[in-house]
Amino acid sequence: MLPSKRILTKDEPHDKEIHCKRARISQNTPTLPKGVDTDPMVKSEDITEILDAGTVFKARRNLSQNDLPPECVHGYRVAFRPAIKDFVGTLGPWEFPADEDIARIWNGFFPKHQIEPSKGLHTIVSKLAEDAIRHWRRDMAAAAVECLNLDLKSSSSSKSKRVARAACMLGDDAKDRKRPFYYKKYENGVQPSGIFQSPIIAATLATHLSSISSLPEESRLCDHPVGALALSILAVKRALTWAKTGVDSIPKTPEGHFSRANWGDHHRLEDDQYVLVKAASNIVAVINKLRDIQWERILKEADKYAKGKNVPAALKALVEDGAGDGESDFELEDWDDDFE
Repeated sequence: MLPSKRILTKDEPHDKEIHCKRARISQNTPTLPKGVDTDPMVKSEDITEILDAGTVFKARRNLSQNDLPPECVHGYRVAFRPAIKDFVGTLGPWEFPADEDIARIWNGFFPKHQIEPSKGLHTIVSKLAEDAIRHWRRDMAAAAVECLNLDLKSSSSSKSKRVARAACMLGDDAKDRKRPFYYKKYENGVQPSGIFQSPIIAATLATHLSSISSLPEESRLCDHPVGALALSILAVKRALTWAKTGVDSIPKTPEGHFSRANWGDHHRLEDDQYVLVKAASNIVAVINKLRDIQWERILKEADKYAKGKNVPAALKALVEDGAGDGESDFELEDWDDDFE
């Protein structure tokens, strides 16, 4: 029995976002959650025959999950889509998976609907993967704004005090090595501890953990979610940066977007010269200093919000921290008592 409709896409350039072609091949063999059937009736050769017939053409930007083979839609939602988020969460914060990685992950879930890069069904699958990743990033940005607004409103009814609090939480470390909002405990005269375990970062990172919750544990990557954590931190930094200006909401104009252009590494014109702003790589450099025990605590803290859907309680008052030094290397500051 053949499906009633298949979509053949025109060869169009990809969206403006450039795919990172660095393949990160995982040893994991993905498995579907229990009860999910990938191919009950239609064979891959049936799809090939319909594609060869070329019945429908559709612009790439208009493709949706409705254009997948019907028997793949449920598996796409509960398995492939979270697997893509799990994978991209281990890459750099603004990277996209390579075409080969998209095909590898899809083929692991749908062995009877194998795809190859840039051919037939792959065009649909890759476009849906890109859409899922963009929504995943927007969800983290929205979570950061919501959590910060709750914290600021609970801290004071005075707008000026809320603005001052946002400025203190953000700090002014130009190298992003030690900002007050990173820490679970950050008090005047006390060494900071619990890096990247503050309620606002934990609740933002929880959106990533929630988004992959339908994926079986054995199908998840063992790599630390560096990209997901970096995006969470950048999303909180963006929310604080705008909050300290006193605006009621982040503008929907390009400068307000949570985008690679604004929050990835980019060049900025200063005094008639372009200077490199390491918005993302500074954060990744700090994350790369983390030890396994710190990762365990970061994920444990975020998991509290992912599973319990808790709303973060008001953060303790944070004090402004000075800028870091100019050394090429640095020590990660986190004074938890039981570090060896």
